[in-house]
Amino acid sequence: MPRTTIPVATVDRLVPSTALPIVNVDMSNGMQFANEGGNVYLFIHNDGTDTLTVTIVTQVLVDGLPVNDAVFYINFEEYHIIGPFPGNIYNTVDKKVQVNISHMMSDSDISIVGVIA
Repeated sequence: MPRTTIPVATVDRLVPSTALPIVNVDMSNGMQFANEGGNVYLFIHNDGTDTLTVTIVTQVLVDGLPVNDAVFYINFEEYHIIGPFPGNIYNTVDKKVQVNISHMMSDSDISIVGVIA
């Protein structure tokens, strides 16, 4: 199955946004978001009861070797903002950043995810 797309909300200092798109975590298929300009931030709230492992997949090689993915641990009831994501490191060929989230509980017990640009 394809990755679940996380919508990107635009934030503008003249038009404040109070509505961040909320997406349930898809641990089975992974997730992705558009990263056209490389100035995007991932906002995650862990409302589950365990620590989340969030992996941002890198898409680059150095001397033919893959660069390690960026891995973050988000404890229960914590909020994290991760980013920005330089396109030359994180973008797939279609300019998307891939995110994998793992957790001990079922998908419906985890967190909410949003992206701001």
